Amino acid sequence: MTDNLVRLEEKCNQAYAAYLSNQLLDETSPATKAAYQDYLLVLNSYTDAKDALTAFQKIKSPNKAQDDKNASRVPKDFPFLQLTSTPLERPNSESFDSVYDFCHQFRTVLKAHALDLNAHRERLLPMSLNKDDRSWFLENLDNKDLTWKQAETMILDHFDTPYRKFLLMINVNRLRQAPNESCRAYGARFQKLRRQADMKDGVQLVLMFYCSLREQVREKTSGAISSQYGTKLPCKLEDMIQLVVASDSDYLFSGSSGSYSAVGSSSSSSGNKDNERYNKKRSSSHFGSNKDSSGSKRPFTSSSSGKKPCSFCGKTWFYGHCCEEFKQAQRNKVSRMAMRGGEPSSSVREDESMDDNVSMARLALECKSANIKDVTRDFKNIDTDTITFPITIDNSIRTFSLFDCGANFSSVDYEFCRKNNIKIKFINHVSKDQLNKHNFYNYFIRSADKNTFVKRIGTCELSVGCNNKTIKRVFEVMNLAPENNSYQFSIGTDCMSLFGIGIYGLPTSYDDHDSQEAVIEADKRYNNTSELLESIEAENKLKESCPACPPNEYKEALDYIQPAIKANQAIPKGSFCTIPESVVSLDTPPNVTAYRKPYPVPLKMESIVDDQVKEWLDNGITKIAPANTEWNTPLTVVKKTDAKGQVKGYRVCHDPRHINCLLKSIDRMPLPIISELLEDLKGATVYSTLDLKSAFNSLKLNPKDAHKLSFTWRGVQYQPIGTVFGIRHVSSQFQRTMSIVLEGLPCVRYFVDDIVCASKSIEEHKKHLNMLIKRLTEVNLKLNPDKCCFFQKEIYLLGFRVTPSGVSVDRRKLVNVLEFPQPKIGKDIMRYCVW
Repeated sequence: MTDNLVRLEEKCNQAYAAYLSNQLLDETSPATKAAYQDYLLVLNSYTDAKDALTAFQKIKSPNKAQDDKNASRVPKDFPFLQLTSTPLERPNSESFDSVYDFCHQFRTVLKAHALDLNAHRERLLPMSLNKDDRSWFLENLDNKDLTWKQAETMILDHFDTPYRKFLLMINVNRLRQAPNESCRAYGARFQKLRRQADMKDGVQLVLMFYCSLREQVREKTSGAISSQYGTKLPCKLEDMIQLVVASDSDYLFSGSSGSYSAVGSSSSSSGNKDNERYNKKRSSSHFGSNKDSSGSKRPFTSSSSGKKPCSFCGKTWFYGHCCEEFKQAQRNKVSRMAMRGGEPSSSVREDESMDDNVSMARLALECKSANIKDVTRDFKNIDTDTITFPITIDNSIRTFSLFDCGANFSSVDYEFCRKNNIKIKFINHVSKDQLNKHNFYNYFIRSADKNTFVKRIGTCELSVGCNNKTIKRVFEVMNLAPENNSYQFSIGTDCMSLFGIGIYGLPTSYDDHDSQEAVIEADKRYNNTSELLESIEAENKLKESCPACPPNEYKEALDYIQPAIKANQAIPKGSFCTIPESVVSLDTPPNVTAYRKPYPVPLKMESIVDDQVKEWLDNGITKIAPANTEWNTPLTVVKKTDAKGQVKGYRVCHDPRHINCLLKSIDRMPLPIISELLEDLKGATVYSTLDLKSAFNSLKLNPKDAHKLSFTWRGVQYQPIGTVFGIRHVSSQFQRTMSIVLEGLPCVRYFVDDIVCASKSIEEHKKHLNMLIKRLTEVNLKLNPDKCCFFQKEIYLLGFRVTPSGVSVDRRKLVNVLEFPQPKIGKDIMRYCVW
């Protein structure tokens, strides 16, 4: 078929050439006209054949059938465009730092659901925008022949303005690695911000990242960078991040205190052999690569002089050396929190395979440079009653400190200062005659025994690191270290908070189990008994039947409205409100289906759902759904509780949240302001409150939208005829319906389905009630007489108590707040805030 089309195209070109030749000779000759007619015939044949081929190719397209099903699919985790720097329109939805992050999430969600970006972006993108942004979309992106790449560029240009990008670039330039932030986490944060700022990868960006690292990290990674980029400049940011992460010692040994030495550092020691591991100092590293004794290049080391023995096995160390003793030491490492005395217990595990050559080299180099034994303590093997933990002095000397919560100052051992050449400011003592109560503690330290004093030696200023925190402080010099040299420092209460050290489990009250007040407090906290609530409920029961007239007159008034109530109760089942404005519509985008599978229902609640579905069917507000219904809404069972929190029953509800997010146009009739509604009741002396039976179910669903609320129970799919609870705009629409039904009745006020009638006398109130009930009956709104209160002198409405003398708060609503026990721990605060 394609060959025939090519031949027709050639004939068309030949006929057109013949026509042009004759036209040049004589435009009006018969030969020219005949050539023109031949050209038109061939051109029409070519056009028809081309259209036929195009139609044939569309029919035979293999992915048409597949696209029909995807054309109406909406992913469940669909993103909504809202930035963290602006007020959130949907607080429950995810917010994005930039429009770039939103586009990336939009692209990820569509790919995860196998939806083509170019085919579905025009359908799904408006659902991710608010009303104002959607109008911009309709003007610039709707019905435009654009690819996703082109549309994404326009979105970024519209929302991410040049000034915003400029501010983001400034943030990237100001970015610095935090003191406790790992290189991996900082690299990910830097990459995210530079992508938001749309900064291109290159040498300048790599240099900006390297300069923003901590100085210690730059020193550790200098040797590796010199070896990797000895002949070329680094031009890829991701390669530099990976190199920094691999070179940093925190990558392999993630100790919280960071007390392991960097790769390539050397140590010097002094003193006896038992104290050797505490007296190591770190030498400074130099930028550049070194060569070992054999002339081979060493990429990670910064200094080397001669051959040194391995600190673990004692054999001569060489590049690539990784002994079994070092591996065992790595396996025995534990968390570097505060630990008690004792040597670590050996554990036997199989060697983990390390295929990464860089990681193996790092381990081998750490084996050489770690001239200290593994810093661990085991709580199970305790030889002393002391609590010690590791600290670092002046970023070079590693030692242990005693945790002394009984001292209000911190101290250091005198011998430790002398061996490490730490400058001591000695105390110049005076004679006993010059001592008095004002200067005594300048020369002596009082111990736990108030009659025992220790003569002061002096002080020294040191920089101490612990728990990823470093402080510079003046320490008291004392003869501190015990015989086994298990610690050289003592940290008291003055430094506890600075290092983030705390004490847990201290009581805040006496263990007085005989206290009657504590027993009462515990009873209030953990059960629902409340004397105040019971007294209020007893008082309200007396006032529930509080007629505004004597018993005989009250009975006559009830008899007066009884015919109207009977007529209202005679409304047949399956009847709905007759006002056209009461019909509820669900305006969703075309060709869009929302389906959510049924929720699991506990076995003991299945009978509750059975009874509710049967009641819906009997009342004519639900029917069996027709076949091929693509929509589905799950059912859920919620508890009904009283003021004490006790369960009084259960309610079966729909969960139409997935439909609410699709609604395009809704009724936004504002609800009354409660204070104004209560203000309108002043001057009245007789009140009645009316309750509608299944108020929302009385509003009919638009038949063309009823299938959108279909639900499934016990393998049968049902379709509601009346409106269900949970629809986004049903409260506003019911308020509008009531405003139409009760128009012209100044004695009536209503808040959705809560209706109150107020009058100045009993006779006037009887007429008002009669008119109100007739109005409701005319539009098929049925009352629930069991919950109606007629001819009362005080009522409870919307959380308030209304009487002829004024309005006050319903005390039942305040009982839980008034009687809540005083919070003492975090859990109590969470209970109070209902977390």
